[in-house]
Formats: sequence, C-alpha cells, structure tokens
Amino acid sequence: VVRDWAATRRIVCVSGPTEATICTTASICDARTWQQPLIGTPLAGITYMICDRKLGACDDGELLIAGAALADGYLD
Repeated sequence: VVRDWAATRRIVCVSGPTEATICTTASICDARTWQQPLIGTPLAGITYMICDRKLGACDDGELLIAGAALADGYLD
C-alpha cells in the first residue's frame, strides 16, 4: 500500500519516541525501494547515539536522543 501511494504522493515516515516532544527523525518512502518503516535520519538539531550502559558508543545498545526536541526534565 505504501509503495502504491508513494507512486503518486510524497510519503514521509516520521518517528518521535515518547521522550521527545515532537518527531525527531524523518525518511521519504520511495515507491521503488521502500520495504518497511525506517527510523529515518535525525532532523536538524537532533543527535541520535547508540550507547552501552556506560554511555560509550557501540553497535548494539540503547538509542539515546539529544537536542532541543527532548522533553524537559526527561530522565530514564
């Protein structure tokens, strides 16, 4: 359905986790290549990091978000 709609419309998949006040990423759903919803690319002013328990960068850890869209006072 997404590929069919994307053939005649601009479909944007956005993500906004609960710790953010608005969406923080976006990706365009291309009619030829779209397979599944993607988390997308962080918007301007937003940083995404994958970190281990000690906040070190890693490939398989927790997604941390930084930037102006983070909800005020969010912790854990």
